[in-house]
Amino acid sequence: MKAPRRVGSTQLLAIVAALPALARRPDNPLVSRHVAPCFRLDLRAEYEFWDGQASVALGVRNLLDSNHYEGGTLFLNDAEVPRMIYAKFKVVIK
Repeated sequence: MKAPRRVGSTQLLAIVAALPALARRPDNPLVSRHVAPCFRLDLRAEYEFWDGQASVALGVRNLLDSNHYEGGTLFLNDAEVPRMIYAKFKVVIK
């Protein structure tokens, strides 16, 4: 019996309030930096075919902003999240 073809989608909206920096001390390089508030929207759509053994997915991460900071310290570089567009092809061999 043939499995039905299925279409699925996933949406994620993250709202991040401002993250204030801790008190900065020159002798402690691990103190966090201030992070501004941001919105993050991730979208993904998947189409399953070939009797449920194969699928193709397309998605985008960080759709609302080309990039934003999510953290960092005085010692480490800032963690910047860029926009990413991706495709995924999956095959299950039984």
